[in-house]
Amino acid sequence: MNRIKLLIISFLFSVSAIFAQIESVSFLGSYSLPISKRLQVNSIDAVGGGLQIKVKLIDNLSINFNAGYNLFSLSQDSAVTKWDWRYWSRYSDFVRLTLSEPVYEATLSPSQKMDLIPLYITFDYKLKLSDKLEVMPTLGGGIYFYNRRLYITEDWQKQFVELGYTFDYSFRTFAPDKQGNPLFLTGGLNIGYYLFETFVLSADVQYSHVLPTDGKYGYDLFPYENALNFNLGFRLIY
Repeated sequence: MNRIKLLIISFLFSVSAIFAQIESVSFLGSYSLPISKRLQVNSIDAVGGGLQIKVKLIDNLSINFNAGYNLFSLSQDSAVTKWDWRYWSRYSDFVRLTLSEPVYEATLSPSQKMDLIPLYITFDYKLKLSDKLEVMPTLGGGIYFYNRRLYITEDWQKQFVELGYTFDYSFRTFAPDKQGNPLFLTGGLNIGYYLFETFVLSADVQYSHVLPTDGKYGYDLFPYENALNFNLGFRLIY
């Protein structure tokens, strides 16, 4: 029991020491553009936002704790087939059978989204260009937590020839989600402009590369290899 208490106290002191060194907190809006796609993905991009806590280490060197959220929209060749959706493989037979009757028409449109939560650590080195302007090269890595979602919008029509009437109806069919947590490396450049002593406008571009871990961490289902991330926001200096 005494050992546990000692560990808890040591942990609390460590956390307090770290947070006592907080240099700034940043709030960012982001746009992500993958530049090397996988799995026959045709197009993919995302908007989102993030939070960064900067802790000073020594002189101009700092460590940053980063978290965010990005919502990706993507299109993919043969998306339904690649999803390996057992229900749809059976249901598609029913669709084909129904459409063999001339009174039915249907348009089936698949849509994909991906929720991405990056958690990562970066190091940066501050280079002061003037009293107002600074640049900081950054380097680090972390984990992507992703959830891919697929649904099919079914727009159906049935013609009642005797009545001269067409009945329209529409619904969505949802596939099981796919998740994973691949590892990635990132590097980039941040530019900061001091509007006030404690308020900095911040813009940066980051390059991220997903580490290939075939068969592990959901890498096999992740839709891109690398991406450019553009962030714009503000930093509050402590």
